[in-house]
Amino acid sequence: MAVTSVTEERPQRLRRMRILPRRFVLATLAVLAVVAVALLAAFAFDRLYAGRVLPGVSVAGVDVSGLTADELVARLQALPVAPEAVEIVTGDSRVSVGSAGLGRRVDIDGAIAAALAAGRVAGPLADVPERFAMWRDGRPVDLATSVDRPALAAWVAARAEELRVTAVSAQIVATTNGWVATVPREGQFLDEAAAVKAIDAALADRTAATAHVELPMTAVPPQVANEDAARAIAAAERMVLPLTVNFRDDATWTIPTATLRAGIRFEDGDEGPVPVINTDVLTPTLTGIAKDIARPANETMILRSKTGKTFGFVPGKNGRNVDIAATAGQIADVLAERSEGSVESDAPAPVVLSVLPPELSAAEAAMSTHQVSLVGAWTTRFVSSEKNGFGNNIRIPARLINGTVVGPGQVFDFWRTVGPVTFARGFRMGGIIESGRTNPNGAIGGGICSASTTMFNAAIRAGYQVLERDQHSYYINRYPLGLDATVSKYHGKIAQNMRFRNDTANSLYIRGLSGSNWVRFEIYSVPNGRTVTFSRPAVSNVRKAIDTTVRTSSLKRGQTKRVEYPTNGMDVVVYRTVRNTSGAVIHSDRWVSHYIRVDGVLLVGTG
Repeated sequence: MAVTSVTEERPQRLRRMRILPRRFVLATLAVLAVVAVALLAAFAFDRLYAGRVLPGVSVAGVDVSGLTADELVARLQALPVAPEAVEIVTGDSRVSVGSAGLGRRVDIDGAIAAALAAGRVAGPLADVPERFAMWRDGRPVDLATSVDRPALAAWVAARAEELRVTAVSAQIVATTNGWVATVPREGQFLDEAAAVKAIDAALADRTAATAHVELPMTAVPPQVANEDAARAIAAAERMVLPLTVNFRDDATWTIPTATLRAGIRFEDGDEGPVPVINTDVLTPTLTGIAKDIARPANETMILRSKTGKTFGFVPGKNGRNVDIAATAGQIADVLAERSEGSVESDAPAPVVLSVLPPELSAAEAAMSTHQVSLVGAWTTRFVSSEKNGFGNNIRIPARLINGTVVGPGQVFDFWRTVGPVTFARGFRMGGIIESGRTNPNGAIGGGICSASTTMFNAAIRAGYQVLERDQHSYYINRYPLGLDATVSKYHGKIAQNMRFRNDTANSLYIRGLSGSNWVRFEIYSVPNGRTVTFSRPAVSNVRKAIDTTVRTSSLKRGQTKRVEYPTNGMDVVVYRTVRNTSGAVIHSDRWVSHYIRVDGVLLVGTG
């Protein structure tokens, strides 16, 4: 029975098991059918939109569903993207420029790629929810823009160059009467970095079709304004007033305005142009001044006797020259002070000297001999003519006397020192006074008295003892009145002589010098401290000379010849007093000259 019950229950379980699989199968089949349909639909949808934008996608607010890539390009290229242009205002200038011209670029390729990629992530079936959401809610794609900075900067640079105005300074121009200033001009420029930044911001603003940008210009003042030039010109006019150049108190020169004006130039200063003087223009003027002022050094003189023995030395003296560069610098300083108004307009400039020392210094000379000084000197000027052997009869005695040394107590004798007067020694015929008249070529050596008179005047001024002196028959006005000393010989014998004694304790040295129309004697010795004074010539017994005219056929008609000058007769007395260092009188001399009257004779030709 147990077996039977088991057998009875199994068919029921089997029946129940057969019923469940049918329902399941049916459900499964239904699901599979739905899935199959969905798959077929998804794939069909994907195939339908292959290469096209899925529904719900928009670019920059424009529906692009179902468009291919090529259709997207055409659609997006025609799509206006704000701002389409930028209106740029710079001062009074206004220009409208397309955004593309400013370097704005629209990323169409990126927008196309994003639009085509929308809803295409994991596959046709997996993307169904995403695509449904896109269809339901829409999927916007941005049309991105960018700015090509180099292109924008290039446009701004070109615009800046168009707008740039270069500042022009006032120029100072020389005229014949001074200077004038040209009219300056203010400049302007565009700040390129700020302009690029402002335009870039405007291109990023998508709110309006045309963006507006104002770019301020930066003003550039001229480096030299009107007032700067006027101030410089006024300073220059103060500089070029005539300038006095001073050498000590007794010598001045004036540099004229024209010279100063020619040297003025204008240089840049902290506060505008500044007038300065080009000192090169002063060189010719200062060279001329230097010629007036310059003095060569008096060289240290070694005195040697006729035998060549050293007598002593006379210290030289410094010479002077004008330091042209330093003087020009002083002038420049004064002119600069004039321009600043810190000195009066007539302020002078000093001459700057440079010292020219002797080649041989006194210290060097003292190593080989002793120092002596000039104790007496005199110079006589004459006219070279037949009356003095055309100067030979004066210059030769000076040369023969030169180098004469007279020891203490010794006597200087003119004729003994000069020696014989012969043609062989260079003497010529010259004038003498005969019977109160001038014989222009009456004797050899005529005119030698200029040498004896000059030697006499040097000796008496040195304070030596005079032993012999004679006057001329009539007064010759080139000699000191009452202090002439004539010499003469007749038939080789001395008739008149000039002699003096060296009555000091030191030897004296005579230096004879001569030129074309002058003769000079200098006496050197150790200073003896003597002082010499002369009285004013006392003139008395004046006999007035007259002038006469003598007609002669020896001259052509209309020719004249002066053979005698009218010379008053007179008596003249001159006193000399010589004192020693204590003031005691050593010599008291009284020289009396009795000059005859000579009437003038002028020959007038009748031939």
